[in-house]
Formats: sequence, C-alpha cells, structure tokens
Amino acid sequence: MEKINLEYLKTNLIEDEFEIEQFWIDIRKEIYKIEEDHSLVYFNIRRGHASAYIGEYAGVFFQILITVLPLTDATLSIWEKIYNHIKLKREKGKVLRVLNLALLENLCKFDLINSKGVRNADITKSEKLVDKDIEGYDSDLDFPYEETLDKVNCALIVFENKKYLYEYTIASDGEITSYNRKEK
Repeated sequence: MEKINLEYLKTNLIEDEFEIEQFWIDIRKEIYKIEEDHSLVYFNIRRGHASAYIGEYAGVFFQILITVLPLTDATLSIWEKIYNHIKLKREKGKVLRVLNLALLENLCKFDLINSKGVRNADITKSEKLVDKDIEGYDSDLDFPYEETLDKVNCALIVFENKKYLYEYTIASDGEITSYNRKEK
C-alpha cells in the first residue's frame, strides 16, 4: 500500500469541499472492500488558508492524504475513478497540486494501461523535475512547490517492457504533458 497526497487550492465554496471529501470517502470505502485489514488504510483531510508567503494568495486549501492500493487489475476501477476525478477537476478550472510521486506514477501507469493498451510495462525511472534538492521534508510530500503556485512539469516517469520505453512528463496538477514511445 502507498500513500497519495493531493492538494486542492482555491476551494472557496463549502459545496466544493463537501463534494471532494465525499469522493475520497467513497474511494476509501472501495479500498475497504478489497483490503481486509482496515487499520492499514490511513485517511486524513486538512483544511486551511494558503498564505501569501510566495507572493500570491492561494485561498482556501483542502489537502487529502490517503493510503491506496497499488494499481493492479483488482484496483483498476478505483484508479479509473481517481484519474477521472483529477481530470474533471482540472477541466473545471480547479487548482490541483499532486504532492507526491506515487500518485503521479499511478496516473501515468493508468494512462499506459487504459489509453495505450500496455499492461506489461514496469516503472524503470521516476525522476523529480522540480524541488530536487528537497529531501526528507516530509515522507508523504515529494513536492512542496515552495517557489510557485503555477502549473509546472514536475516529474519524468519511464516504463519499460521487452520492446519499448514509454516516457511520460507529468505536471503538478496530474496532467500528462508529454508522452513518447521509443523502441529499445
């Protein structure tokens, strides 16, 4: 099991918060159906105001930290809901920031399986493109995004199978900004 960490910024409407919270509670219920030991599932929601310490006011933030099951055939439907939720929020203009590599890796892996039809590839490289010098900040936080609230390309994820390399560049809001398939 792995923890994923996601932050929603500028959620100034209480209805937005309730909808986001309900979505993640429903995901947790689905995880409970698969994972027998419920004590392994960590779930935390944090609300607050993002200050102007980097020069721009972020508004109300809503942060989710949840333990999820790795992407497998058994959890594909859960990951499809997470992938679609993040995509929908992004399309509706919500400001999202993915705060750890595990979530970015699974979003790319879901895209590889669902959109590209590739099920037999493993991650061979997962590299941070921003905040590289920040280590040990928080074990659940790979990207504190201390320098900007803007969307930035934050990770390079590479998958490999016997025939191809699949390279993804993914942004801080979970959007795949580039995909490249190369023969080995």
